[in-house]
Amino acid sequence: MATAAWTLHQFQASTELTLFVDTPPQTVDLRCEVDLTQPADGLKIRQHGSVIGNFLAPLLPPVAVDEIAAPATQKESEPTASATSQLDCYVRGADLVITYTLQHRPLRSQFYLRLLQPQQESLRHAGIELIASVQTPLLDSNPIIDIRSIVQTGEILRLTDVQRETYSTPESLQVLDGTSGTGCFLIRLKNADWTYVEMVHPLDFCESLLMPDDQESTQTRLTHRLFAGRLEKGVVLRSRIRGVFVPRQNDCHAAAVEYQAFASSEPPLTT
Repeated sequence: MATAAWTLHQFQASTELTLFVDTPPQTVDLRCEVDLTQPADGLKIRQHGSVIGNFLAPLLPPVAVDEIAAPATQKESEPTASATSQLDCYVRGADLVITYTLQHRPLRSQFYLRLLQPQQESLRHAGIELIASVQTPLLDSNPIIDIRSIVQTGEILRLTDVQRETYSTPESLQVLDGTSGTGCFLIRLKNADWTYVEMVHPLDFCESLLMPDDQESTQTRLTHRLFAGRLEKGVVLRSRIRGVFVPRQNDCHAAAVEYQAFASSEPPLTT
């Protein structure tokens, strides 16, 4: 699989992913776009020019361009003081690193969008990993961040038993926690030769929620809650969510294998 590096221009970032599917054997090209001033829009992914979903979006408010300093283009930049909000971003290797410091929210939230390639960290398929971290200058704070993906409504399964590779069909508007299964969800989009698998690392999994995104139920929201505990000054909390794209054929087995690899992977090296 060939993966392009992130391209960063002002507050817009993009990259390309090439997937391999085997029925019939072919490659599928996906374009990934991020508007850094609209964190709740997440990773907009297109196939043949059409948007197929918005993935791995931290539910933070928009940041007005006139409130922040321009980011670096291809290298790490020094933080810039701001009287209101601050957005800092840079590209480092396979990582797009985005840091938000919002005036109304006493948290420094940092997100790595890391491109994943087959044979890297036991991966067999292409994907993107979101590494989220938070810290605060306060003695005590509530660090909760919700991460949401919006996809075209199709078949959605939840991995309930990793060893047996068993799945269930989760119900909408039902809080899903670790008592009833894993934080691994298999999403079969309509008219696609591949399946999207989104998984929260088992050490970070709190709860997830499925719900329709519109009255016609043409889209579905999958939301994961991170950092459910309290946060003290001087402490950095970190969580990981990984999204991978697997061929539709034997996708349940592929998803279980990817989840096991993710669960056993070492904590990421970040700053």
